Amino acid sequence: MKPLLICLSVMLTLCAPSIPAQSKTTQSKPLSNDDIIEMSRAGVPQSTIITSVQSMPVKFDVSPAGIVALHAGGVSEAVLNQMIRAGARPKFDASFGVATGSFPVKDAAGQTIRYSGWIKTENVLNGYAGLWWRVDGQEKGEILAFDNSQARLIGGQAVVGSGILRGAIGTTDWTRYQFDLPVPASATNINFGLLLTGTGTAWFDALSIEVNGAAYLNLAKFDLDFESPIAKGFYTGGNGYKVGVDNTTAFRGNQSLKMRFIGDGGEATGAAAPRQ
Repeated sequence: MKPLLICLSVMLTLCAPSIPAQSKTTQSKPLSNDDIIEMSRAGVPQSTIITSVQSMPVKFDVSPAGIVALHAGGVSEAVLNQMIRAGARPKFDASFGVATGSFPVKDAAGQTIRYSGWIKTENVLNGYAGLWWRVDGQEKGEILAFDNSQARLIGGQAVVGSGILRGAIGTTDWTRYQFDLPVPASATNINFGLLLTGTGTAWFDALSIEVNGAAYLNLAKFDLDFESPIAKGFYTGGNGYKVGVDNTTAFRGNQSLKMRFIGDGGEATGAAAPRQ
């Protein structure tokens, strides 16, 4: 099953920690739930497990069922929270389709954003299509606020609604999705975008951003309707996914952004990552 928490910010550059012999093989493959449970049961210090999660490739199942299994396996709350946060690291080679934009911090710091968009899906299985937004703090790996239409963190902690899927699955016609998220005044970086995990196809269109209830109109660097030849203002792609502008269906205008699963190992690339 594709991971349901999506990696979305600057890759941590911590040095690899010392790891017991039984987990050394994870250096050549992503850390999994089983690896974390094994280390927890073996008595590996919590700080070492957390550093491993922060500095190594990961592929965690943090769905509600996955979280229950992790707790049953003896994984501490602190480690589990780090596993959820690991879904915010950008691993463009991770198995999900993604579009990533950079939002001006000065336009949102200390305020509340409302992010919305229209999504259409076809046979989306073992995952979902949704919106995401992430706010970084000054410390490396510090997540001040995060929502990916399933996980929801504020102040670095999971809050009410986290773990409840708020994205699109299966086959659906155009439907509007939205969430509100506070942006602390101490924010240093903001990324946002769209994602597709699992198999199937999803289209995204007519995105909208409000700041403290007022429509955000400084959109020179973004095309939130995807009417440009490329997804202007977004970095798009994903290992196993094809992501790009599509003119076969749209909620508004003539085009939308299409994400389609094409199989593990398939490559998809797009516009260069926007710089703030």
